[in-house]
Amino acid sequence: RGLPLPRWFAHYNAYTWALVVLGGFTGLCTSAVMKWADNLVKVFARAGSMFLVAAVSAFVLGRPVPPQLLLGGAVTAFGVALYSVRPQTMLAAARWCVRGGGGRLY
Repeated sequence: RGLPLPRWFAHYNAYTWALVVLGGFTGLCTSAVMKWADNLVKVFARAGSMFLVAAVSAFVLGRPVPPQLLLGGAVTAFGVALYSVRPQTMLAAARWCVRGGGGRLY
């Protein structure tokens, strides 16, 4: 007999279809990221999108941003910075800090 497909989608409105399309697009983007980048880049991208959505929703709804979210955003930004810096630069910065910060940072 088959499934009555027109009844399946009877209560779908434009918002529902938009969510279905966005969910499919998210899956395609995730697979593209996993093909061309590593898992850590995917984690950072997901964290960045979470903070972006939280900031936009706080702006739209007029609510203050919780301090835990700000702290999480700062830690994530620090992690992205550490991930994208060359190891030689990190070693030079560590040596500069050990010397007390005087002189030039090589």
